[in-house]
Amino acid sequence: MTDYIKKTRYLAFSLPVILPLIVFYEIVVKIQYQDMILDVRNSAELFLKDFFAAFGLAEPVFLLSFYLLVTLAAIYLARNRGYVFPRYYAYFMVIIESLIYATLLGTVTRVITNQILSLQTGGIEGLKEMLPQILMAASAGIYEEILFRLIMLGFLLLLLNQLMQSKRWLQISIATFVSSVIFSVFHYASFEFFAWSSFTFRFVAGCILGLLFVHRGLAVAVYTHSFYDFFYFLQNGAR
Repeated sequence: MTDYIKKTRYLAFSLPVILPLIVFYEIVVKIQYQDMILDVRNSAELFLKDFFAAFGLAEPVFLLSFYLLVTLAAIYLARNRGYVFPRYYAYFMVIIESLIYATLLGTVTRVITNQILSLQTGGIEGLKEMLPQILMAASAGIYEEILFRLIMLGFLLLLLNQLMQSKRWLQISIATFVSSVIFSVFHYASFEFFAWSSFTFRFVAGCILGLLFVHRGLAVAVYTHSFYDFFYFLQNGAR
């Protein structure tokens, strides 16, 4: 179990595990929705893709090729540093682990949110109808975790490691807090109005996902986020 936890934290492991989810999402969106991007895509995806479009990487085939090159580079560098990939069952265990986290995440986040706010205030029909929820969940899980955990949280951890080389727990706490605040605020960049309840909920969720990213790796964070969002859409769609 210790070997499983250690090896599945590596980026060289996470990137190939996430690849099928990205390929599935991009292919289905291209075939089913074409230019109707706002139906299933979120702000993090649009932000990242606008950035890559500035470098001529607007088409999905170019983005997937770029992702594949980054994945191969990560695998190559990891192997040169002595990393040994876990056995095949680890890939399935990560999916199961993420399902468990996703199931718990909603309950834990709501409990903590209600506690914080109390201090201030004293069914779905068929696969086709489920497709938008599946794609929205995949989009949020992939692109929000890449933007806010891999890029932003990862950069903050590297920066804080240079500024304060001791006290790793403090580096993680500060980086997780800052990235979670930005993660929560980012959701109000489009049409949604600010509310303390939704801000606090997303901040707490961001902290939990940030800690998952640090201690369990990108793949677990991505799949946990995607599964949780899908469960959320199912629950709200059934009401």
